[in-house]
Amino acid sequence: MRSFKSEDSFNSDTDLDDSLSEAENRSDDGNEALFKARIDEHREQSLNLPDTLLGLLGNQNAGLFEMMHFFENRLKEKVATHDRDLLEIPEVGWMVAICSTLAKQNNGYTNSYLKREAQLRQAELDPLKRRTSNDRNKFRP
Repeated sequence: MRSFKSEDSFNSDTDLDDSLSEAENRSDDGNEALFKARIDEHREQSLNLPDTLLGLLGNQNAGLFEMMHFFENRLKEKVATHDRDLLEIPEVGWMVAICSTLAKQNNGYTNSYLKREAQLRQAELDPLKRRTSNDRNKFRP
């Protein structure tokens, strides 16, 4: 049975280990560097997938993770620098709304990704059910 990972994907596992090791040894915040290394690796692995849709979904998902992380950090900074009640900080409301929207979008991309992956696995298991969109549109007597 053919795997969804290409030879390049298997080689990139070593690259991931190396990039994570580098991230752990950096002098700046280790969590931040580790997060960025994981996002970059996810994006690279997604774009190297043989299925175009999976690659695009994975890439978009990585972008959403970056945006969520950015707004989460800004929100933490706002909260840490104010002594007031959270409800009194004007930026908090819209930042929470943006984070929530991004999380919902991310969830949608993740579900689409997993659904597509399952479809491809099923098509591998049952080659008779493989059909292109053109096959579906053909007239059947």
